[in-house]
Amino acid sequence: MKTKIRTKFINLFVVLLVLTGNVLQGTAPVFAQTGTVAASATASNAAPAIGTELTVNIHIDMTNVDSPDNNLGSYTATLNWNPAVLSYASYIVPPGTGFTGVVNTGSVGTGLITFNGANATGATGDIIVLAVGFNVIGAGDAGLDLVFSAMAAAGTFADLLPIVNATEDTVTVPGEPVGVVEIDGDAHSQTGAANASSVSFDHTTGTGNNRLMLVGVSWNAGTTANRSISSVVFTY
Repeated sequence: MKTKIRTKFINLFVVLLVLTGNVLQGTAPVFAQTGTVAASATASNAAPAIGTELTVNIHIDMTNVDSPDNNLGSYTATLNWNPAVLSYASYIVPPGTGFTGVVNTGSVGTGLITFNGANATGATGDIIVLAVGFNVIGAGDAGLDLVFSAMAAAGTFADLLPIVNATEDTVTVPGEPVGVVEIDGDAHSQTGAANASSVSFDHTTGTGNNRLMLVGVSWNAGTTANRSISSVVFTY
């Protein structure tokens, strides 16, 4: 009889221990990630001219994220832009970061590129995860918009999305001037040799878009017999 009572007591004690452990496990404190992930889309030129190129670098800066969650393990994001102002040209994933992933360019015609990456060992500090090249095709606001849909720390697998602060450079492409004529380059002239039938000279060497080349030609044959100009030929 004593043995049975003692066995029942031990079984009851074990059950109480298990229940106590479950209760304590359910009420264990969960520590939220602290600090800020400073993500940014930085442009190589804030006011590029039409006809030039522009590069936008995507940064993920883990400097201000507290340990042990300050190692970037993975991310998923999109970069949007105004396709009437910027035309997608190419992208580069900078080497040496340790991240591997996919860059989806299927919607670049509508101003959208999606990309992700993962690194099992993680990376700290300011990391450039993607560089996107554009051709500047129109005037106005480039409308850069960087959005993250997932981000996690390496090792701890902590969700970093709640502490991501994503910012973008403002890029405004100025319109080309209308009805404005400016001097662009040097004027040149040349005097032909005596009795020569032709003379050539260089025109202005300007480099601006939509250049207007003004050429004035005069001919003095020395007599009134024949001062006509038969033709003017431009060679580029």
